[in-house]
Amino acid sequence: QGRFNINNLVQDGKTSPEDLIRFQRLLKILDLSPTLAQVVIDWIDTDTEPQAPDGAEDNTYLLQPPAYRTANTYLSSPTELRLLAGFDQDTYQKLLPYICTLPTHTLINVNTAPLPILRAIVEGLNEVDAKRLITDRENKPFETTQAFLIHDALAGLKVDAKSISVASDYFFFTAQVEIDKARAQLSSILYRSPEQVIVIMRSQELPDYRN
Repeated sequence: QGRFNINNLVQDGKTSPEDLIRFQRLLKILDLSPTLAQVVIDWIDTDTEPQAPDGAEDNTYLLQPPAYRTANTYLSSPTELRLLAGFDQDTYQKLLPYICTLPTHTLINVNTAPLPILRAIVEGLNEVDAKRLITDRENKPFETTQAFLIHDALAGLKVDAKSISVASDYFFFTAQVEIDKARAQLSSILYRSPEQVIVIMRSQELPDYRN
């Protein structure tokens, strides 16, 4: 939850204006076109009208070889972005470390968010002050959102307190097994509820047989 949840862009079938602004800010920080946010929204929402002026609905993808349609639902994996208009390999790789695709609306954990995410959620936050936040939280994690909001690096800046948290409910777990010259990897997204830990998704890499 230190990453931006792409699925936050659409809530109850409609664009979330606040999350759209944060995502566009992240794209700019990464030197990517902010118009990509409209493409993502069109992939998730259920209507057939492209976001103006740079969205992409079915008509864009039906012209591809092979033809396909928009999903009209939440992304289940960040890899889906490679299907979207404008998301070439370089764009995808630039964005990948800072996004996730969780099944519910999530808050951003300011104790684990990397520098570009901190700058994306705080308009006007420069790189120097973002680094100060990271250094200070490494020495002492923020125990409350208020402790984050009153940090002097944020003086005079506006932060949506409803969009941030100091803890996470979702976690990414990777397990690797090596037997002789073979290696396999299993990745899981886990949800921690008050009663139990639930597996949301699992993916397995094919065994790597090394010489």
